[in-house]
Amino acid sequence: MFLTMKNIFLLLFSINALFLHISAQISQESYTNDKPKDTSRILARVKVDGKWGYINLKGNFVIEPKFHFARDFKFGIAPVIINDKVNNEWGYINTKDSIVIAPKYDDAYNICCGLALVSIAYKWGYIDYFGEMRIKTEFDDAHSFSEGLAAVKSNWKWGFINRDGHYVVSPQFDKVGDFHEDLAWVQKEGKYGYISRDGNLQIKLQFDNAGDFHEGLARIKLEDEWGYDSWGYINKEGKIVIQPQYANARDFHEGMAAVSNKDTGLWGYIDKDGNEIIPANFYKASDFVNGVARVNIRYKYGFIDKRGKIIVPPKYLDAGNFHHGLAPVRVSIYKWGYINKQGQLVIDAVFEYAYDFIE
Repeated sequence: MFLTMKNIFLLLFSINALFLHISAQISQESYTNDKPKDTSRILARVKVDGKWGYINLKGNFVIEPKFHFARDFKFGIAPVIINDKVNNEWGYINTKDSIVIAPKYDDAYNICCGLALVSIAYKWGYIDYFGEMRIKTEFDDAHSFSEGLAAVKSNWKWGFINRDGHYVVSPQFDKVGDFHEDLAWVQKEGKYGYISRDGNLQIKLQFDNAGDFHEGLARIKLEDEWGYDSWGYINKEGKIVIQPQYANARDFHEGMAAVSNKDTGLWGYIDKDGNEIIPANFYKASDFVNGVARVNIRYKYGFIDKRGKIIVPPKYLDAGNFHHGLAPVRVSIYKWGYINKQGQLVIDAVFEYAYDFIE
């Protein structure tokens, strides 16, 4: 069948209209993506005159310092101690400084997996975002939820519950960690191993200490042939992939882990094959966060990049991590401020203590 000139014209018109529509959508998406991100919910907790409040990225107080203690905001609410002149009780506020969950808890933590860990009369349970008690305070000790499960302690033993408060792993362990990458470390009779979410022992109890899985690897401690403890790394099958050889070790973050040399005690960084990427020249070393790590050189803190290059010279008594381009630093005993990645002090050091900016 042959197309008439009219049909050809209509076809070309339709194609052109479709092209213009797609171009407009792309342009709109590009415009939307280029729009400045809303930073109003990015706050840091700081201490002034013995009280805690919250500042924004410009260093201005969004919530004045008035709390005896405070934790970070998460999902728009934060646990804080509100002094009623009788008891210091924990409640929750929003970013507008309104009390959204009344202060009545002996301790309280952030929302995780939709539930927050709280304590009343030395027992632990869980509330929801609106303050409703979802799992009653009946445990002797407990962790926040992680990957849908929470570690709880009853009658001196640890197990795991789900978000309905039902045991999925009965209390049987002396110590436990949280679930990370579907595995949790557990300890019984002095030896550490790993269980799966259904409670099955995936990696047998054999280590002298153990850490969480991060990026597919977990740090473990074993006694070496000379009777000294050494740290190495295993994979999820329990196979040792980096031999125990370090005095201490941290988790993998952004493809690298900080490890301590057994001979010198100094810290450096390795990759997942165990290759030394950054030589062990630091008194202390932290995880990489957003491509930057905090290190200690001759008892002063600075920052390096992933090549080991110093980007902020070590001159601070203490420091936090870079988030949203800023890091808290301690310039004197009771003076904290915030620097950018060029090492410039962009929020004056006027705080007694300061934490990272958290969204």
